[in-house]
Amino acid sequence: MGLLARTFESRATTAVNPLHPKDPGLVSLLGLGTATASGVAVSPDRAMSYSAVYQAVRIISETVAQVPLLTYERTGEQGKRRATEHPLFPVLATQPNPEQTSFEWRESMVGHLALRGNAYSEIVMDRGGAVRELWPLHPDRVHPYRTEGGQRRYKVDVSGGGMVDLADQKILRLRTLWGMSVVSLARESIGVGLALDQYAGRFFSNGSSPRGAMMMPPGKNLGEGELAEENRKRLRQSLSDTHGGVENFHRVVILEDGMKWEPIGMTQEDAQFLQSRRFQVTEIARWFNLPAHMLNDLEKATFSNISEQAIAFVRYSMMPWFTRIEQALSSRLLSPLEHRTHFVEFLVDGLLRGDMAARGEFYTKLFQLGALSPNEIRSLENHNPFDGGDEHFVQLNMVPVSQAAEMQATGSDPASPAEGRSAEDQRRILAVVRPLVAAAAARLVRAEDRNVRRALARTLDFEDLEGFRTFLDGFYGATGEARALARRSFEPAFAALAERLAEMVGLGAELDARAIARAAATDIAESYADESRSQLSDAADSHTVLGKLKTWKDLRARELTDRGLREVNLSVSVEAKRLAGRMTGG
Repeated sequence: MGLLARTFESRATTAVNPLHPKDPGLVSLLGLGTATASGVAVSPDRAMSYSAVYQAVRIISETVAQVPLLTYERTGEQGKRRATEHPLFPVLATQPNPEQTSFEWRESMVGHLALRGNAYSEIVMDRGGAVRELWPLHPDRVHPYRTEGGQRRYKVDVSGGGMVDLADQKILRLRTLWGMSVVSLARESIGVGLALDQYAGRFFSNGSSPRGAMMMPPGKNLGEGELAEENRKRLRQSLSDTHGGVENFHRVVILEDGMKWEPIGMTQEDAQFLQSRRFQVTEIARWFNLPAHMLNDLEKATFSNISEQAIAFVRYSMMPWFTRIEQALSSRLLSPLEHRTHFVEFLVDGLLRGDMAARGEFYTKLFQLGALSPNEIRSLENHNPFDGGDEHFVQLNMVPVSQAAEMQATGSDPASPAEGRSAEDQRRILAVVRPLVAAAAARLVRAEDRNVRRALARTLDFEDLEGFRTFLDGFYGATGEARALARRSFEPAFAALAERLAEMVGLGAELDARAIARAAATDIAESYADESRSQLSDAADSHTVLGKLKTWKDLRARELTDRGLREVNLSVSVEAKRLAGRMTGG
C-alpha cells in the first residue's frame, strides 16, 4: 500500500455560510469558495450541487471510466498488440490499487480534473521500477513546488495532520489547460444557476398556490386606523396558515366580507425566470464543451440528428480528454526505454459505432478490401473468434485501374476462363490474382517485422548477440514460425491462381491446383526463411538490423509477390505439359 493511501478518501465538504456570501476574504479563509456577483459563493464542492454541473462532470468522468484503458506494444511501423504480460496492463485495465477498480479510480481522477483542473495519484513501484499501484490524492491536499535547483516536488497533507514531501517521479499528475479548473473560470455562470435554484426554492417555500389579489366590493374597506391594520394581519395570517407552502397547494380559498379573488397569470418576470434557468443549462454545456442534449436539454435534438450528435460528442468533446490522459500515463508510467516499444491507449471504437445497418456496411467494405478478417470483425462486435477466421480475403474480380480501360476495349471478362492459352489471357489472370498474393506477402512481412523488433527489444539492442542469433535460428528454422506462416499465407492465393490458369488451358478438372499451390508455397517459404536468416545474421554483426527491416518494408512484399506468381505459373505450365503428353500418349 502506498505511503499516502489513506489520503485518497473523500474530504468532508465544508458548508457555505450564507451570512457572508460577498466577503471574499472570509470566503477564501474558510474555504467556502469564491464570491460571485450573484451573491453565491462557488467552490468545486458547492458547484456539484448544481444539477447541470453535476451532470456535466458525471458524463465526462463516467465516459472516460467506462472505456477500456489498455497497454500496447508496438509491432513494426504501424502495428500494435495488447501487452497483457506488461506489469502496467492490469494496473490500468483492472485494478490500480486494492481498494478501487479501474473504473472507480479513473472516475475519481477525471472528476478531480474537471472540477479542480488537477488530478494526482501516488505511484507505488516494485523494486524493479515497475508500477504496481496508483492511489488517488485529493487535489486540495497536494501542493506542487520547485526546489532552488528547479526540481519539481510535491507536499501532501496527510490525514491527521502533517506534511509529506514527495519527489516528482512518485506522483502522477493530470492537468487541464494551465491547470485551471472549469469551475474557477465559470464561477459567475454557476453562481447564477445556484442563485436561480435558491430563488425557486424560496418561491415554493413562501409562495401561496392561488396567485392573485383580493378585491373589496365597491364602497367597502377594511376599516380605519388600528382596525384596518388588525384586519390585514388576520387576513395575511389566514392565507399563510391555510395556503402558504407546498403542502397547501390548491386548497380552496375562503374569503369574507364580500371579497372577490382575482387570479393573476404568469408574469413576464416569471417567464423570464424559466428561460434563465434553461439558458444556464446551455451555458454550463458550453463551459464543459458538451452537446446540450448530454445535459438532458433536448430542445434542439431530433431523432434524425441524435446519432450524429452522439458521435460528435466522442470526437470533439471526449477525444481531448482521452488524448490528455493517454499521453500523461504513457509519459509518467513507462520508462524512457519502454517509450520506444509501449504506449497506453483508450479503446474508443465502441463509442464511435453507429447503428446495426451502418456497422454492417462498414464491416462489409473493409472485409472486401482485405483490411479486416472475420475474427477482427467479431472482436469489434465482442464475439469470440473461430478457427480459420484470421484469414483476409479480397474479391478476385477486381483488377488494377491501369488495366481496366484495356479490358473494356477488348471486351474481355477477367473473371471468365479463356478457351486457349495466350500470353494476353495469362497476363490478365495474373493481374486479377496479384492483389490476393500481394496481401498475403504484406501480412507475412508485417509479422516478420513485428517478431524481429520484439526480439531486438528482448536482447537489448545486440548486447546479447547470441540471444538474437538463437531467435533467428528458432524463428526461421525448419519448424519455425516464419516458414509455417509463409505457407499458410500464400497457399490460398496460390490455389486461386492455379485454378484459374488450369481453367484457362482446359484442364480445370484434371489438374490438382491445391497440390501445386501447396508445393509452391512450401518452396517460397523455405527460400524466404533461409534468405531472411542469412541477411539478418549479417546485419546483426554490423548492427544494421533496423535498417534492413526498413528496406524490406517497401521491397520485400513486392519481391515475394513477383516470385510467387512466377513459381505458380511455371508449375502450372509444367504440370499442364505433363498431363497433355500423358493424354496424347507423348
